[in-house]
Amino acid sequence: MRRILTAEQKERSRVRARSWHWANRERALATSRAWAEKNREAARERTLKWRAENPERARANDARKRANKSPEYLEKRRIDEQNRRARIRANGGRLSKGLGARLFALQLGHCVYCKRSLESAYEMDHIVPLARGGKNVDENIQLLCPPCNRRKHTKLWR
Repeated sequence: MRRILTAEQKERSRVRARSWHWANRERALATSRAWAEKNREAARERTLKWRAENPERARANDARKRANKSPEYLEKRRIDEQNRRARIRANGGRLSKGLGARLFALQLGHCVYCKRSLESAYEMDHIVPLARGGKNVDENIQLLCPPCNRRKHTKLWR
């Protein structure tokens, strides 16, 4: 039989759970990620249900994410996009965090092809394109300026 909690007990329970999650962030995150991996379809349905029940909050969350233009956020988006594309193609591999900054330093902030500065914008390019069977690994990535990346497309070289 389920016990009925008072509003005060519910609040205390919520605060206790939140403080545990903050104290054990890494463990809590790993646990929730593991559950989501095992129950991918259930997690997707749960998200869709929440978004249907909370359209205003969902829109606000989406707007907040779109408005966040920090370099760290943009880097994460680039890596997530490349990992997603590789998963769809089943090419294997996963790019590591901070790859863009490491490559930027390695390439001295210049495009591999045209040697223009990448200060304003750059794109991550697979040296051997995913469409040609290339792996999605750190060693197969280079930074190009947007025009060079568009020109290269799925070629092995410029």
